[in-house]
This record gives sequence, structure tokens and C-alpha cells, in this order.
Amino acid sequence: MPLSFSFSWMGATIALLMRSTEAVQSAGFIWLFPLTFASSSFVQTENMPSWLRAFANHQQMTQVIDAVRGLLLDQAVGSLGWQALARCTGILVVLIPLSVSLYRRVAAR
Repeated sequence: MPLSFSFSWMGATIALLMRSTEAVQSAGFIWLFPLTFASSSFVQTENMPSWLRAFANHQQMTQVIDAVRGLLLDQAVGSLGWQALARCTGILVVLIPLSVSLYRRVAAR
């Protein structure tokens, strides 16, 4: 849930930065594809090339996916859950004030 909430605020920020609905549709998902496909969602990171493994192991999606996978399979999650929650909180701390500021600027026009 924290991930979807932070992604919602990211979508709101992107929408407020764009001028047209077509641009929002294009930019709304373009940042999500590399994060999803370069994560542990489809392939274990041990099977990735070393340059991609380094990126995949240290990004938001991999931490969240591994934490959720561990919880669903009743495995030890370790610190992954807290790291994922901390990253989602960090995204929210940055994007909520930014989105509110952008909204105020757009609404004032």
C-alpha cells in the first residue's frame, strides 16, 4: 500500500508538470517500465548480468517485491520491509509538498 500511495503522488506530480493529457499519458508510465523490468519481479537478480544486478538490487521495486514475496511465502523478510517502507516514505516526503506547490501554482493561473 505505501508503494501505490507513493506512485499515486508521483503520478499527480507528473500530471501537474505536463501541459496536455497526451503528455501525461506518455510520461505517466515511462518511468515505471525500467523500474519494473529491471527488478526482481520477473527474474531473480542472481541471474542478471552484473551491471544490471547492481542496479536491480538497489532500487525501490526490488526491495518492495522481495519484501512482499517473503511475507506471502512465509519466509524471513529481514530488513527489506523496513527499507521498502523507508523508501516509500522518502518519496512521499518529497512528492507531497512538491505536488501541493505545483497545484497551487497551476490553480493560480
